[in-house]
Amino acid sequence: MSTFLSTQDLQDDHAGVPLKISDPVVPYRESVKAESSIVALSKSQNKHNRLYVKALPLDEELTKAIESGKVSSRDDFKLRARVLADEYGWDVTDARKIWAFGPDTTGSNLLVDVTKGVQYLNEIKDSCIAALQWATKEGVCAEENMRGVRFNVIDVTVRYMNIGYGCLSNSICSYTLMLFIVEEDNLFRRCVVPVTLLACSRHRHFRSLSTLAS
Repeated sequence: MSTFLSTQDLQDDHAGVPLKISDPVVPYRESVKAESSIVALSKSQNKHNRLYVKALPLDEELTKAIESGKVSSRDDFKLRARVLADEYGWDVTDARKIWAFGPDTTGSNLLVDVTKGVQYLNEIKDSCIAALQWATKEGVCAEENMRGVRFNVIDVTVRYMNIGYGCLSNSICSYTLMLFIVEEDNLFRRCVVPVTLLACSRHRHFRSLSTLAS
């Protein structure tokens, strides 16, 4: 609505001539307002392999730092952990165990390993990272990118006999990562709308109607 009013003002009050106006393209972002009150569980069909995930919002300053490139997936993990601890109040151990950024490995959503004494994590890590990219690329509310969400891997149970046989597939991991939003009350979900910025430019040879009339 604000874009429509802006273009109407531009056409009627300033330009004084009909303008060709295309449909606006508005990129939304999906996020959460508060820490999840539940731990989401995903399990294999035989119920021998289980993955527990919980989500919470990232600090807005950290989200902006990731989007600006100040904090990046390409940073040395020890140096990045120190920045997160000193400037954003993270636990150093958690900061060193960030598995991935998403979507597209550079987004402002994080997958963090907070497990204690869990075996075979490396066997499922790649599947979880792939699932993060998928889940944060298309959120459950409007299939828009997620923004500013931290996913904590709380616990993992992997049956030894299933190692090397795709014990936790990408689809199961992705279901777990999105499950927390689906099962949350609507008050804990939010859709972020961008602030509208209208830029108007003209060709340097353009002359006003009053000049042409004279």
